[in-house]
Amino acid sequence: MFWSRRCPSCGKKVKDDWNYCPYCGASLREEDEKDFFGQIEREFDRIFKSFGFGGIKIKPFGRGVEITISSKPVRKQTYAAKPRVVQQQRKPPKVVEEPETKVEFENGTKVIKIEIPGVEKNEDVDIKTLPNSIEVKAYTGEKAYFKVIPLPPNYKLISRKFEPGRLVLYVTP
Repeated sequence: MFWSRRCPSCGKKVKDDWNYCPYCGASLREEDEKDFFGQIEREFDRIFKSFGFGGIKIKPFGRGVEITISSKPVRKQTYAAKPRVVQQQRKPPKVVEEPETKVEFENGTKVIKIEIPGVEKNEDVDIKTLPNSIEVKAYTGEKAYFKVIPLPPNYKLISRKFEPGRLVLYVTP
């Protein structure tokens, strides 16, 4: 029949001998469609396998596609990236104190020295940089130190140095 076929992309009637749909431009040749889905399948399969999964299969199915994803791991993936450190849950401290703080200036850099006696590890110090301040929390046993340090506009924390019992912050404009 003269108009027996429909475009798989837009669904409009097309002639049997046409290679491209005049309405949407989609290829009407099955070889092109198979090659297109083959390219997509190969790319997704490469991506899935790079994450350690079994892969993906894509095949035309009526006017759509059937996608089969294998989630079965095929190999263990190792990453060179540094593992994310998850902050441990802490019990609420019984005592919270504001630490003794000294501010000095060295060559245009604001040096903030915070005394936190009893704090032995860098992991026990949390520093949060906020738009106009720095929030410092330090933990030791059942005691915690908490300090909010206001910053002038455009100042930022450039480095920090921890020694047991002392934290030094370097701030510049």
